[in-house]
Amino acid sequence: MRLDNRVRIRRFYSWARVYEINYRLLLKLTQGLETLPDEVLLLSDDSHTVTVSVVERCKFTTSITLNHDLKSHDLFVVNPSVKIRIYHDARLAEVVACQQDSKFFAVYPFILAKVPFQNEKRDVNLFLREWLNHCLAQGYRLKNNSLS
Repeated sequence: MRLDNRVRIRRFYSWARVYEINYRLLLKLTQGLETLPDEVLLLSDDSHTVTVSVVERCKFTTSITLNHDLKSHDLFVVNPSVKIRIYHDARLAEVVACQQDSKFFAVYPFILAKVPFQNEKRDVNLFLREWLNHCLAQGYRLKNNSLS
């Protein structure tokens, strides 16, 4: 096997691992991804909310959006928003849109390696992992009554 092929396989498994971690973190926060109501709220002690909305349900996948209301009146603070495709059979969760932008690529071949946004696909999935870890660390939990 050529060195290039081994590197590609190793990269694939490392990113599949990130998708797997994202799936498990979402599972902890929502307490069940396949039976998720159409819309639920995750609440924190400091009154911030994350809205989880089901966009599409299929046999093996579900697409959801996560919207974090930071309750900031600062014009420079943007409430995070991502669309996630959940693969139930593979137990993976992948970001397919971030801040309503779905046109990011795994790698931009025409950009030099030193440019910080060269690998947006990786970055948005790592962002999701950090965001979900933050929500768990801050004690976000399901609101008793779902909004469905």
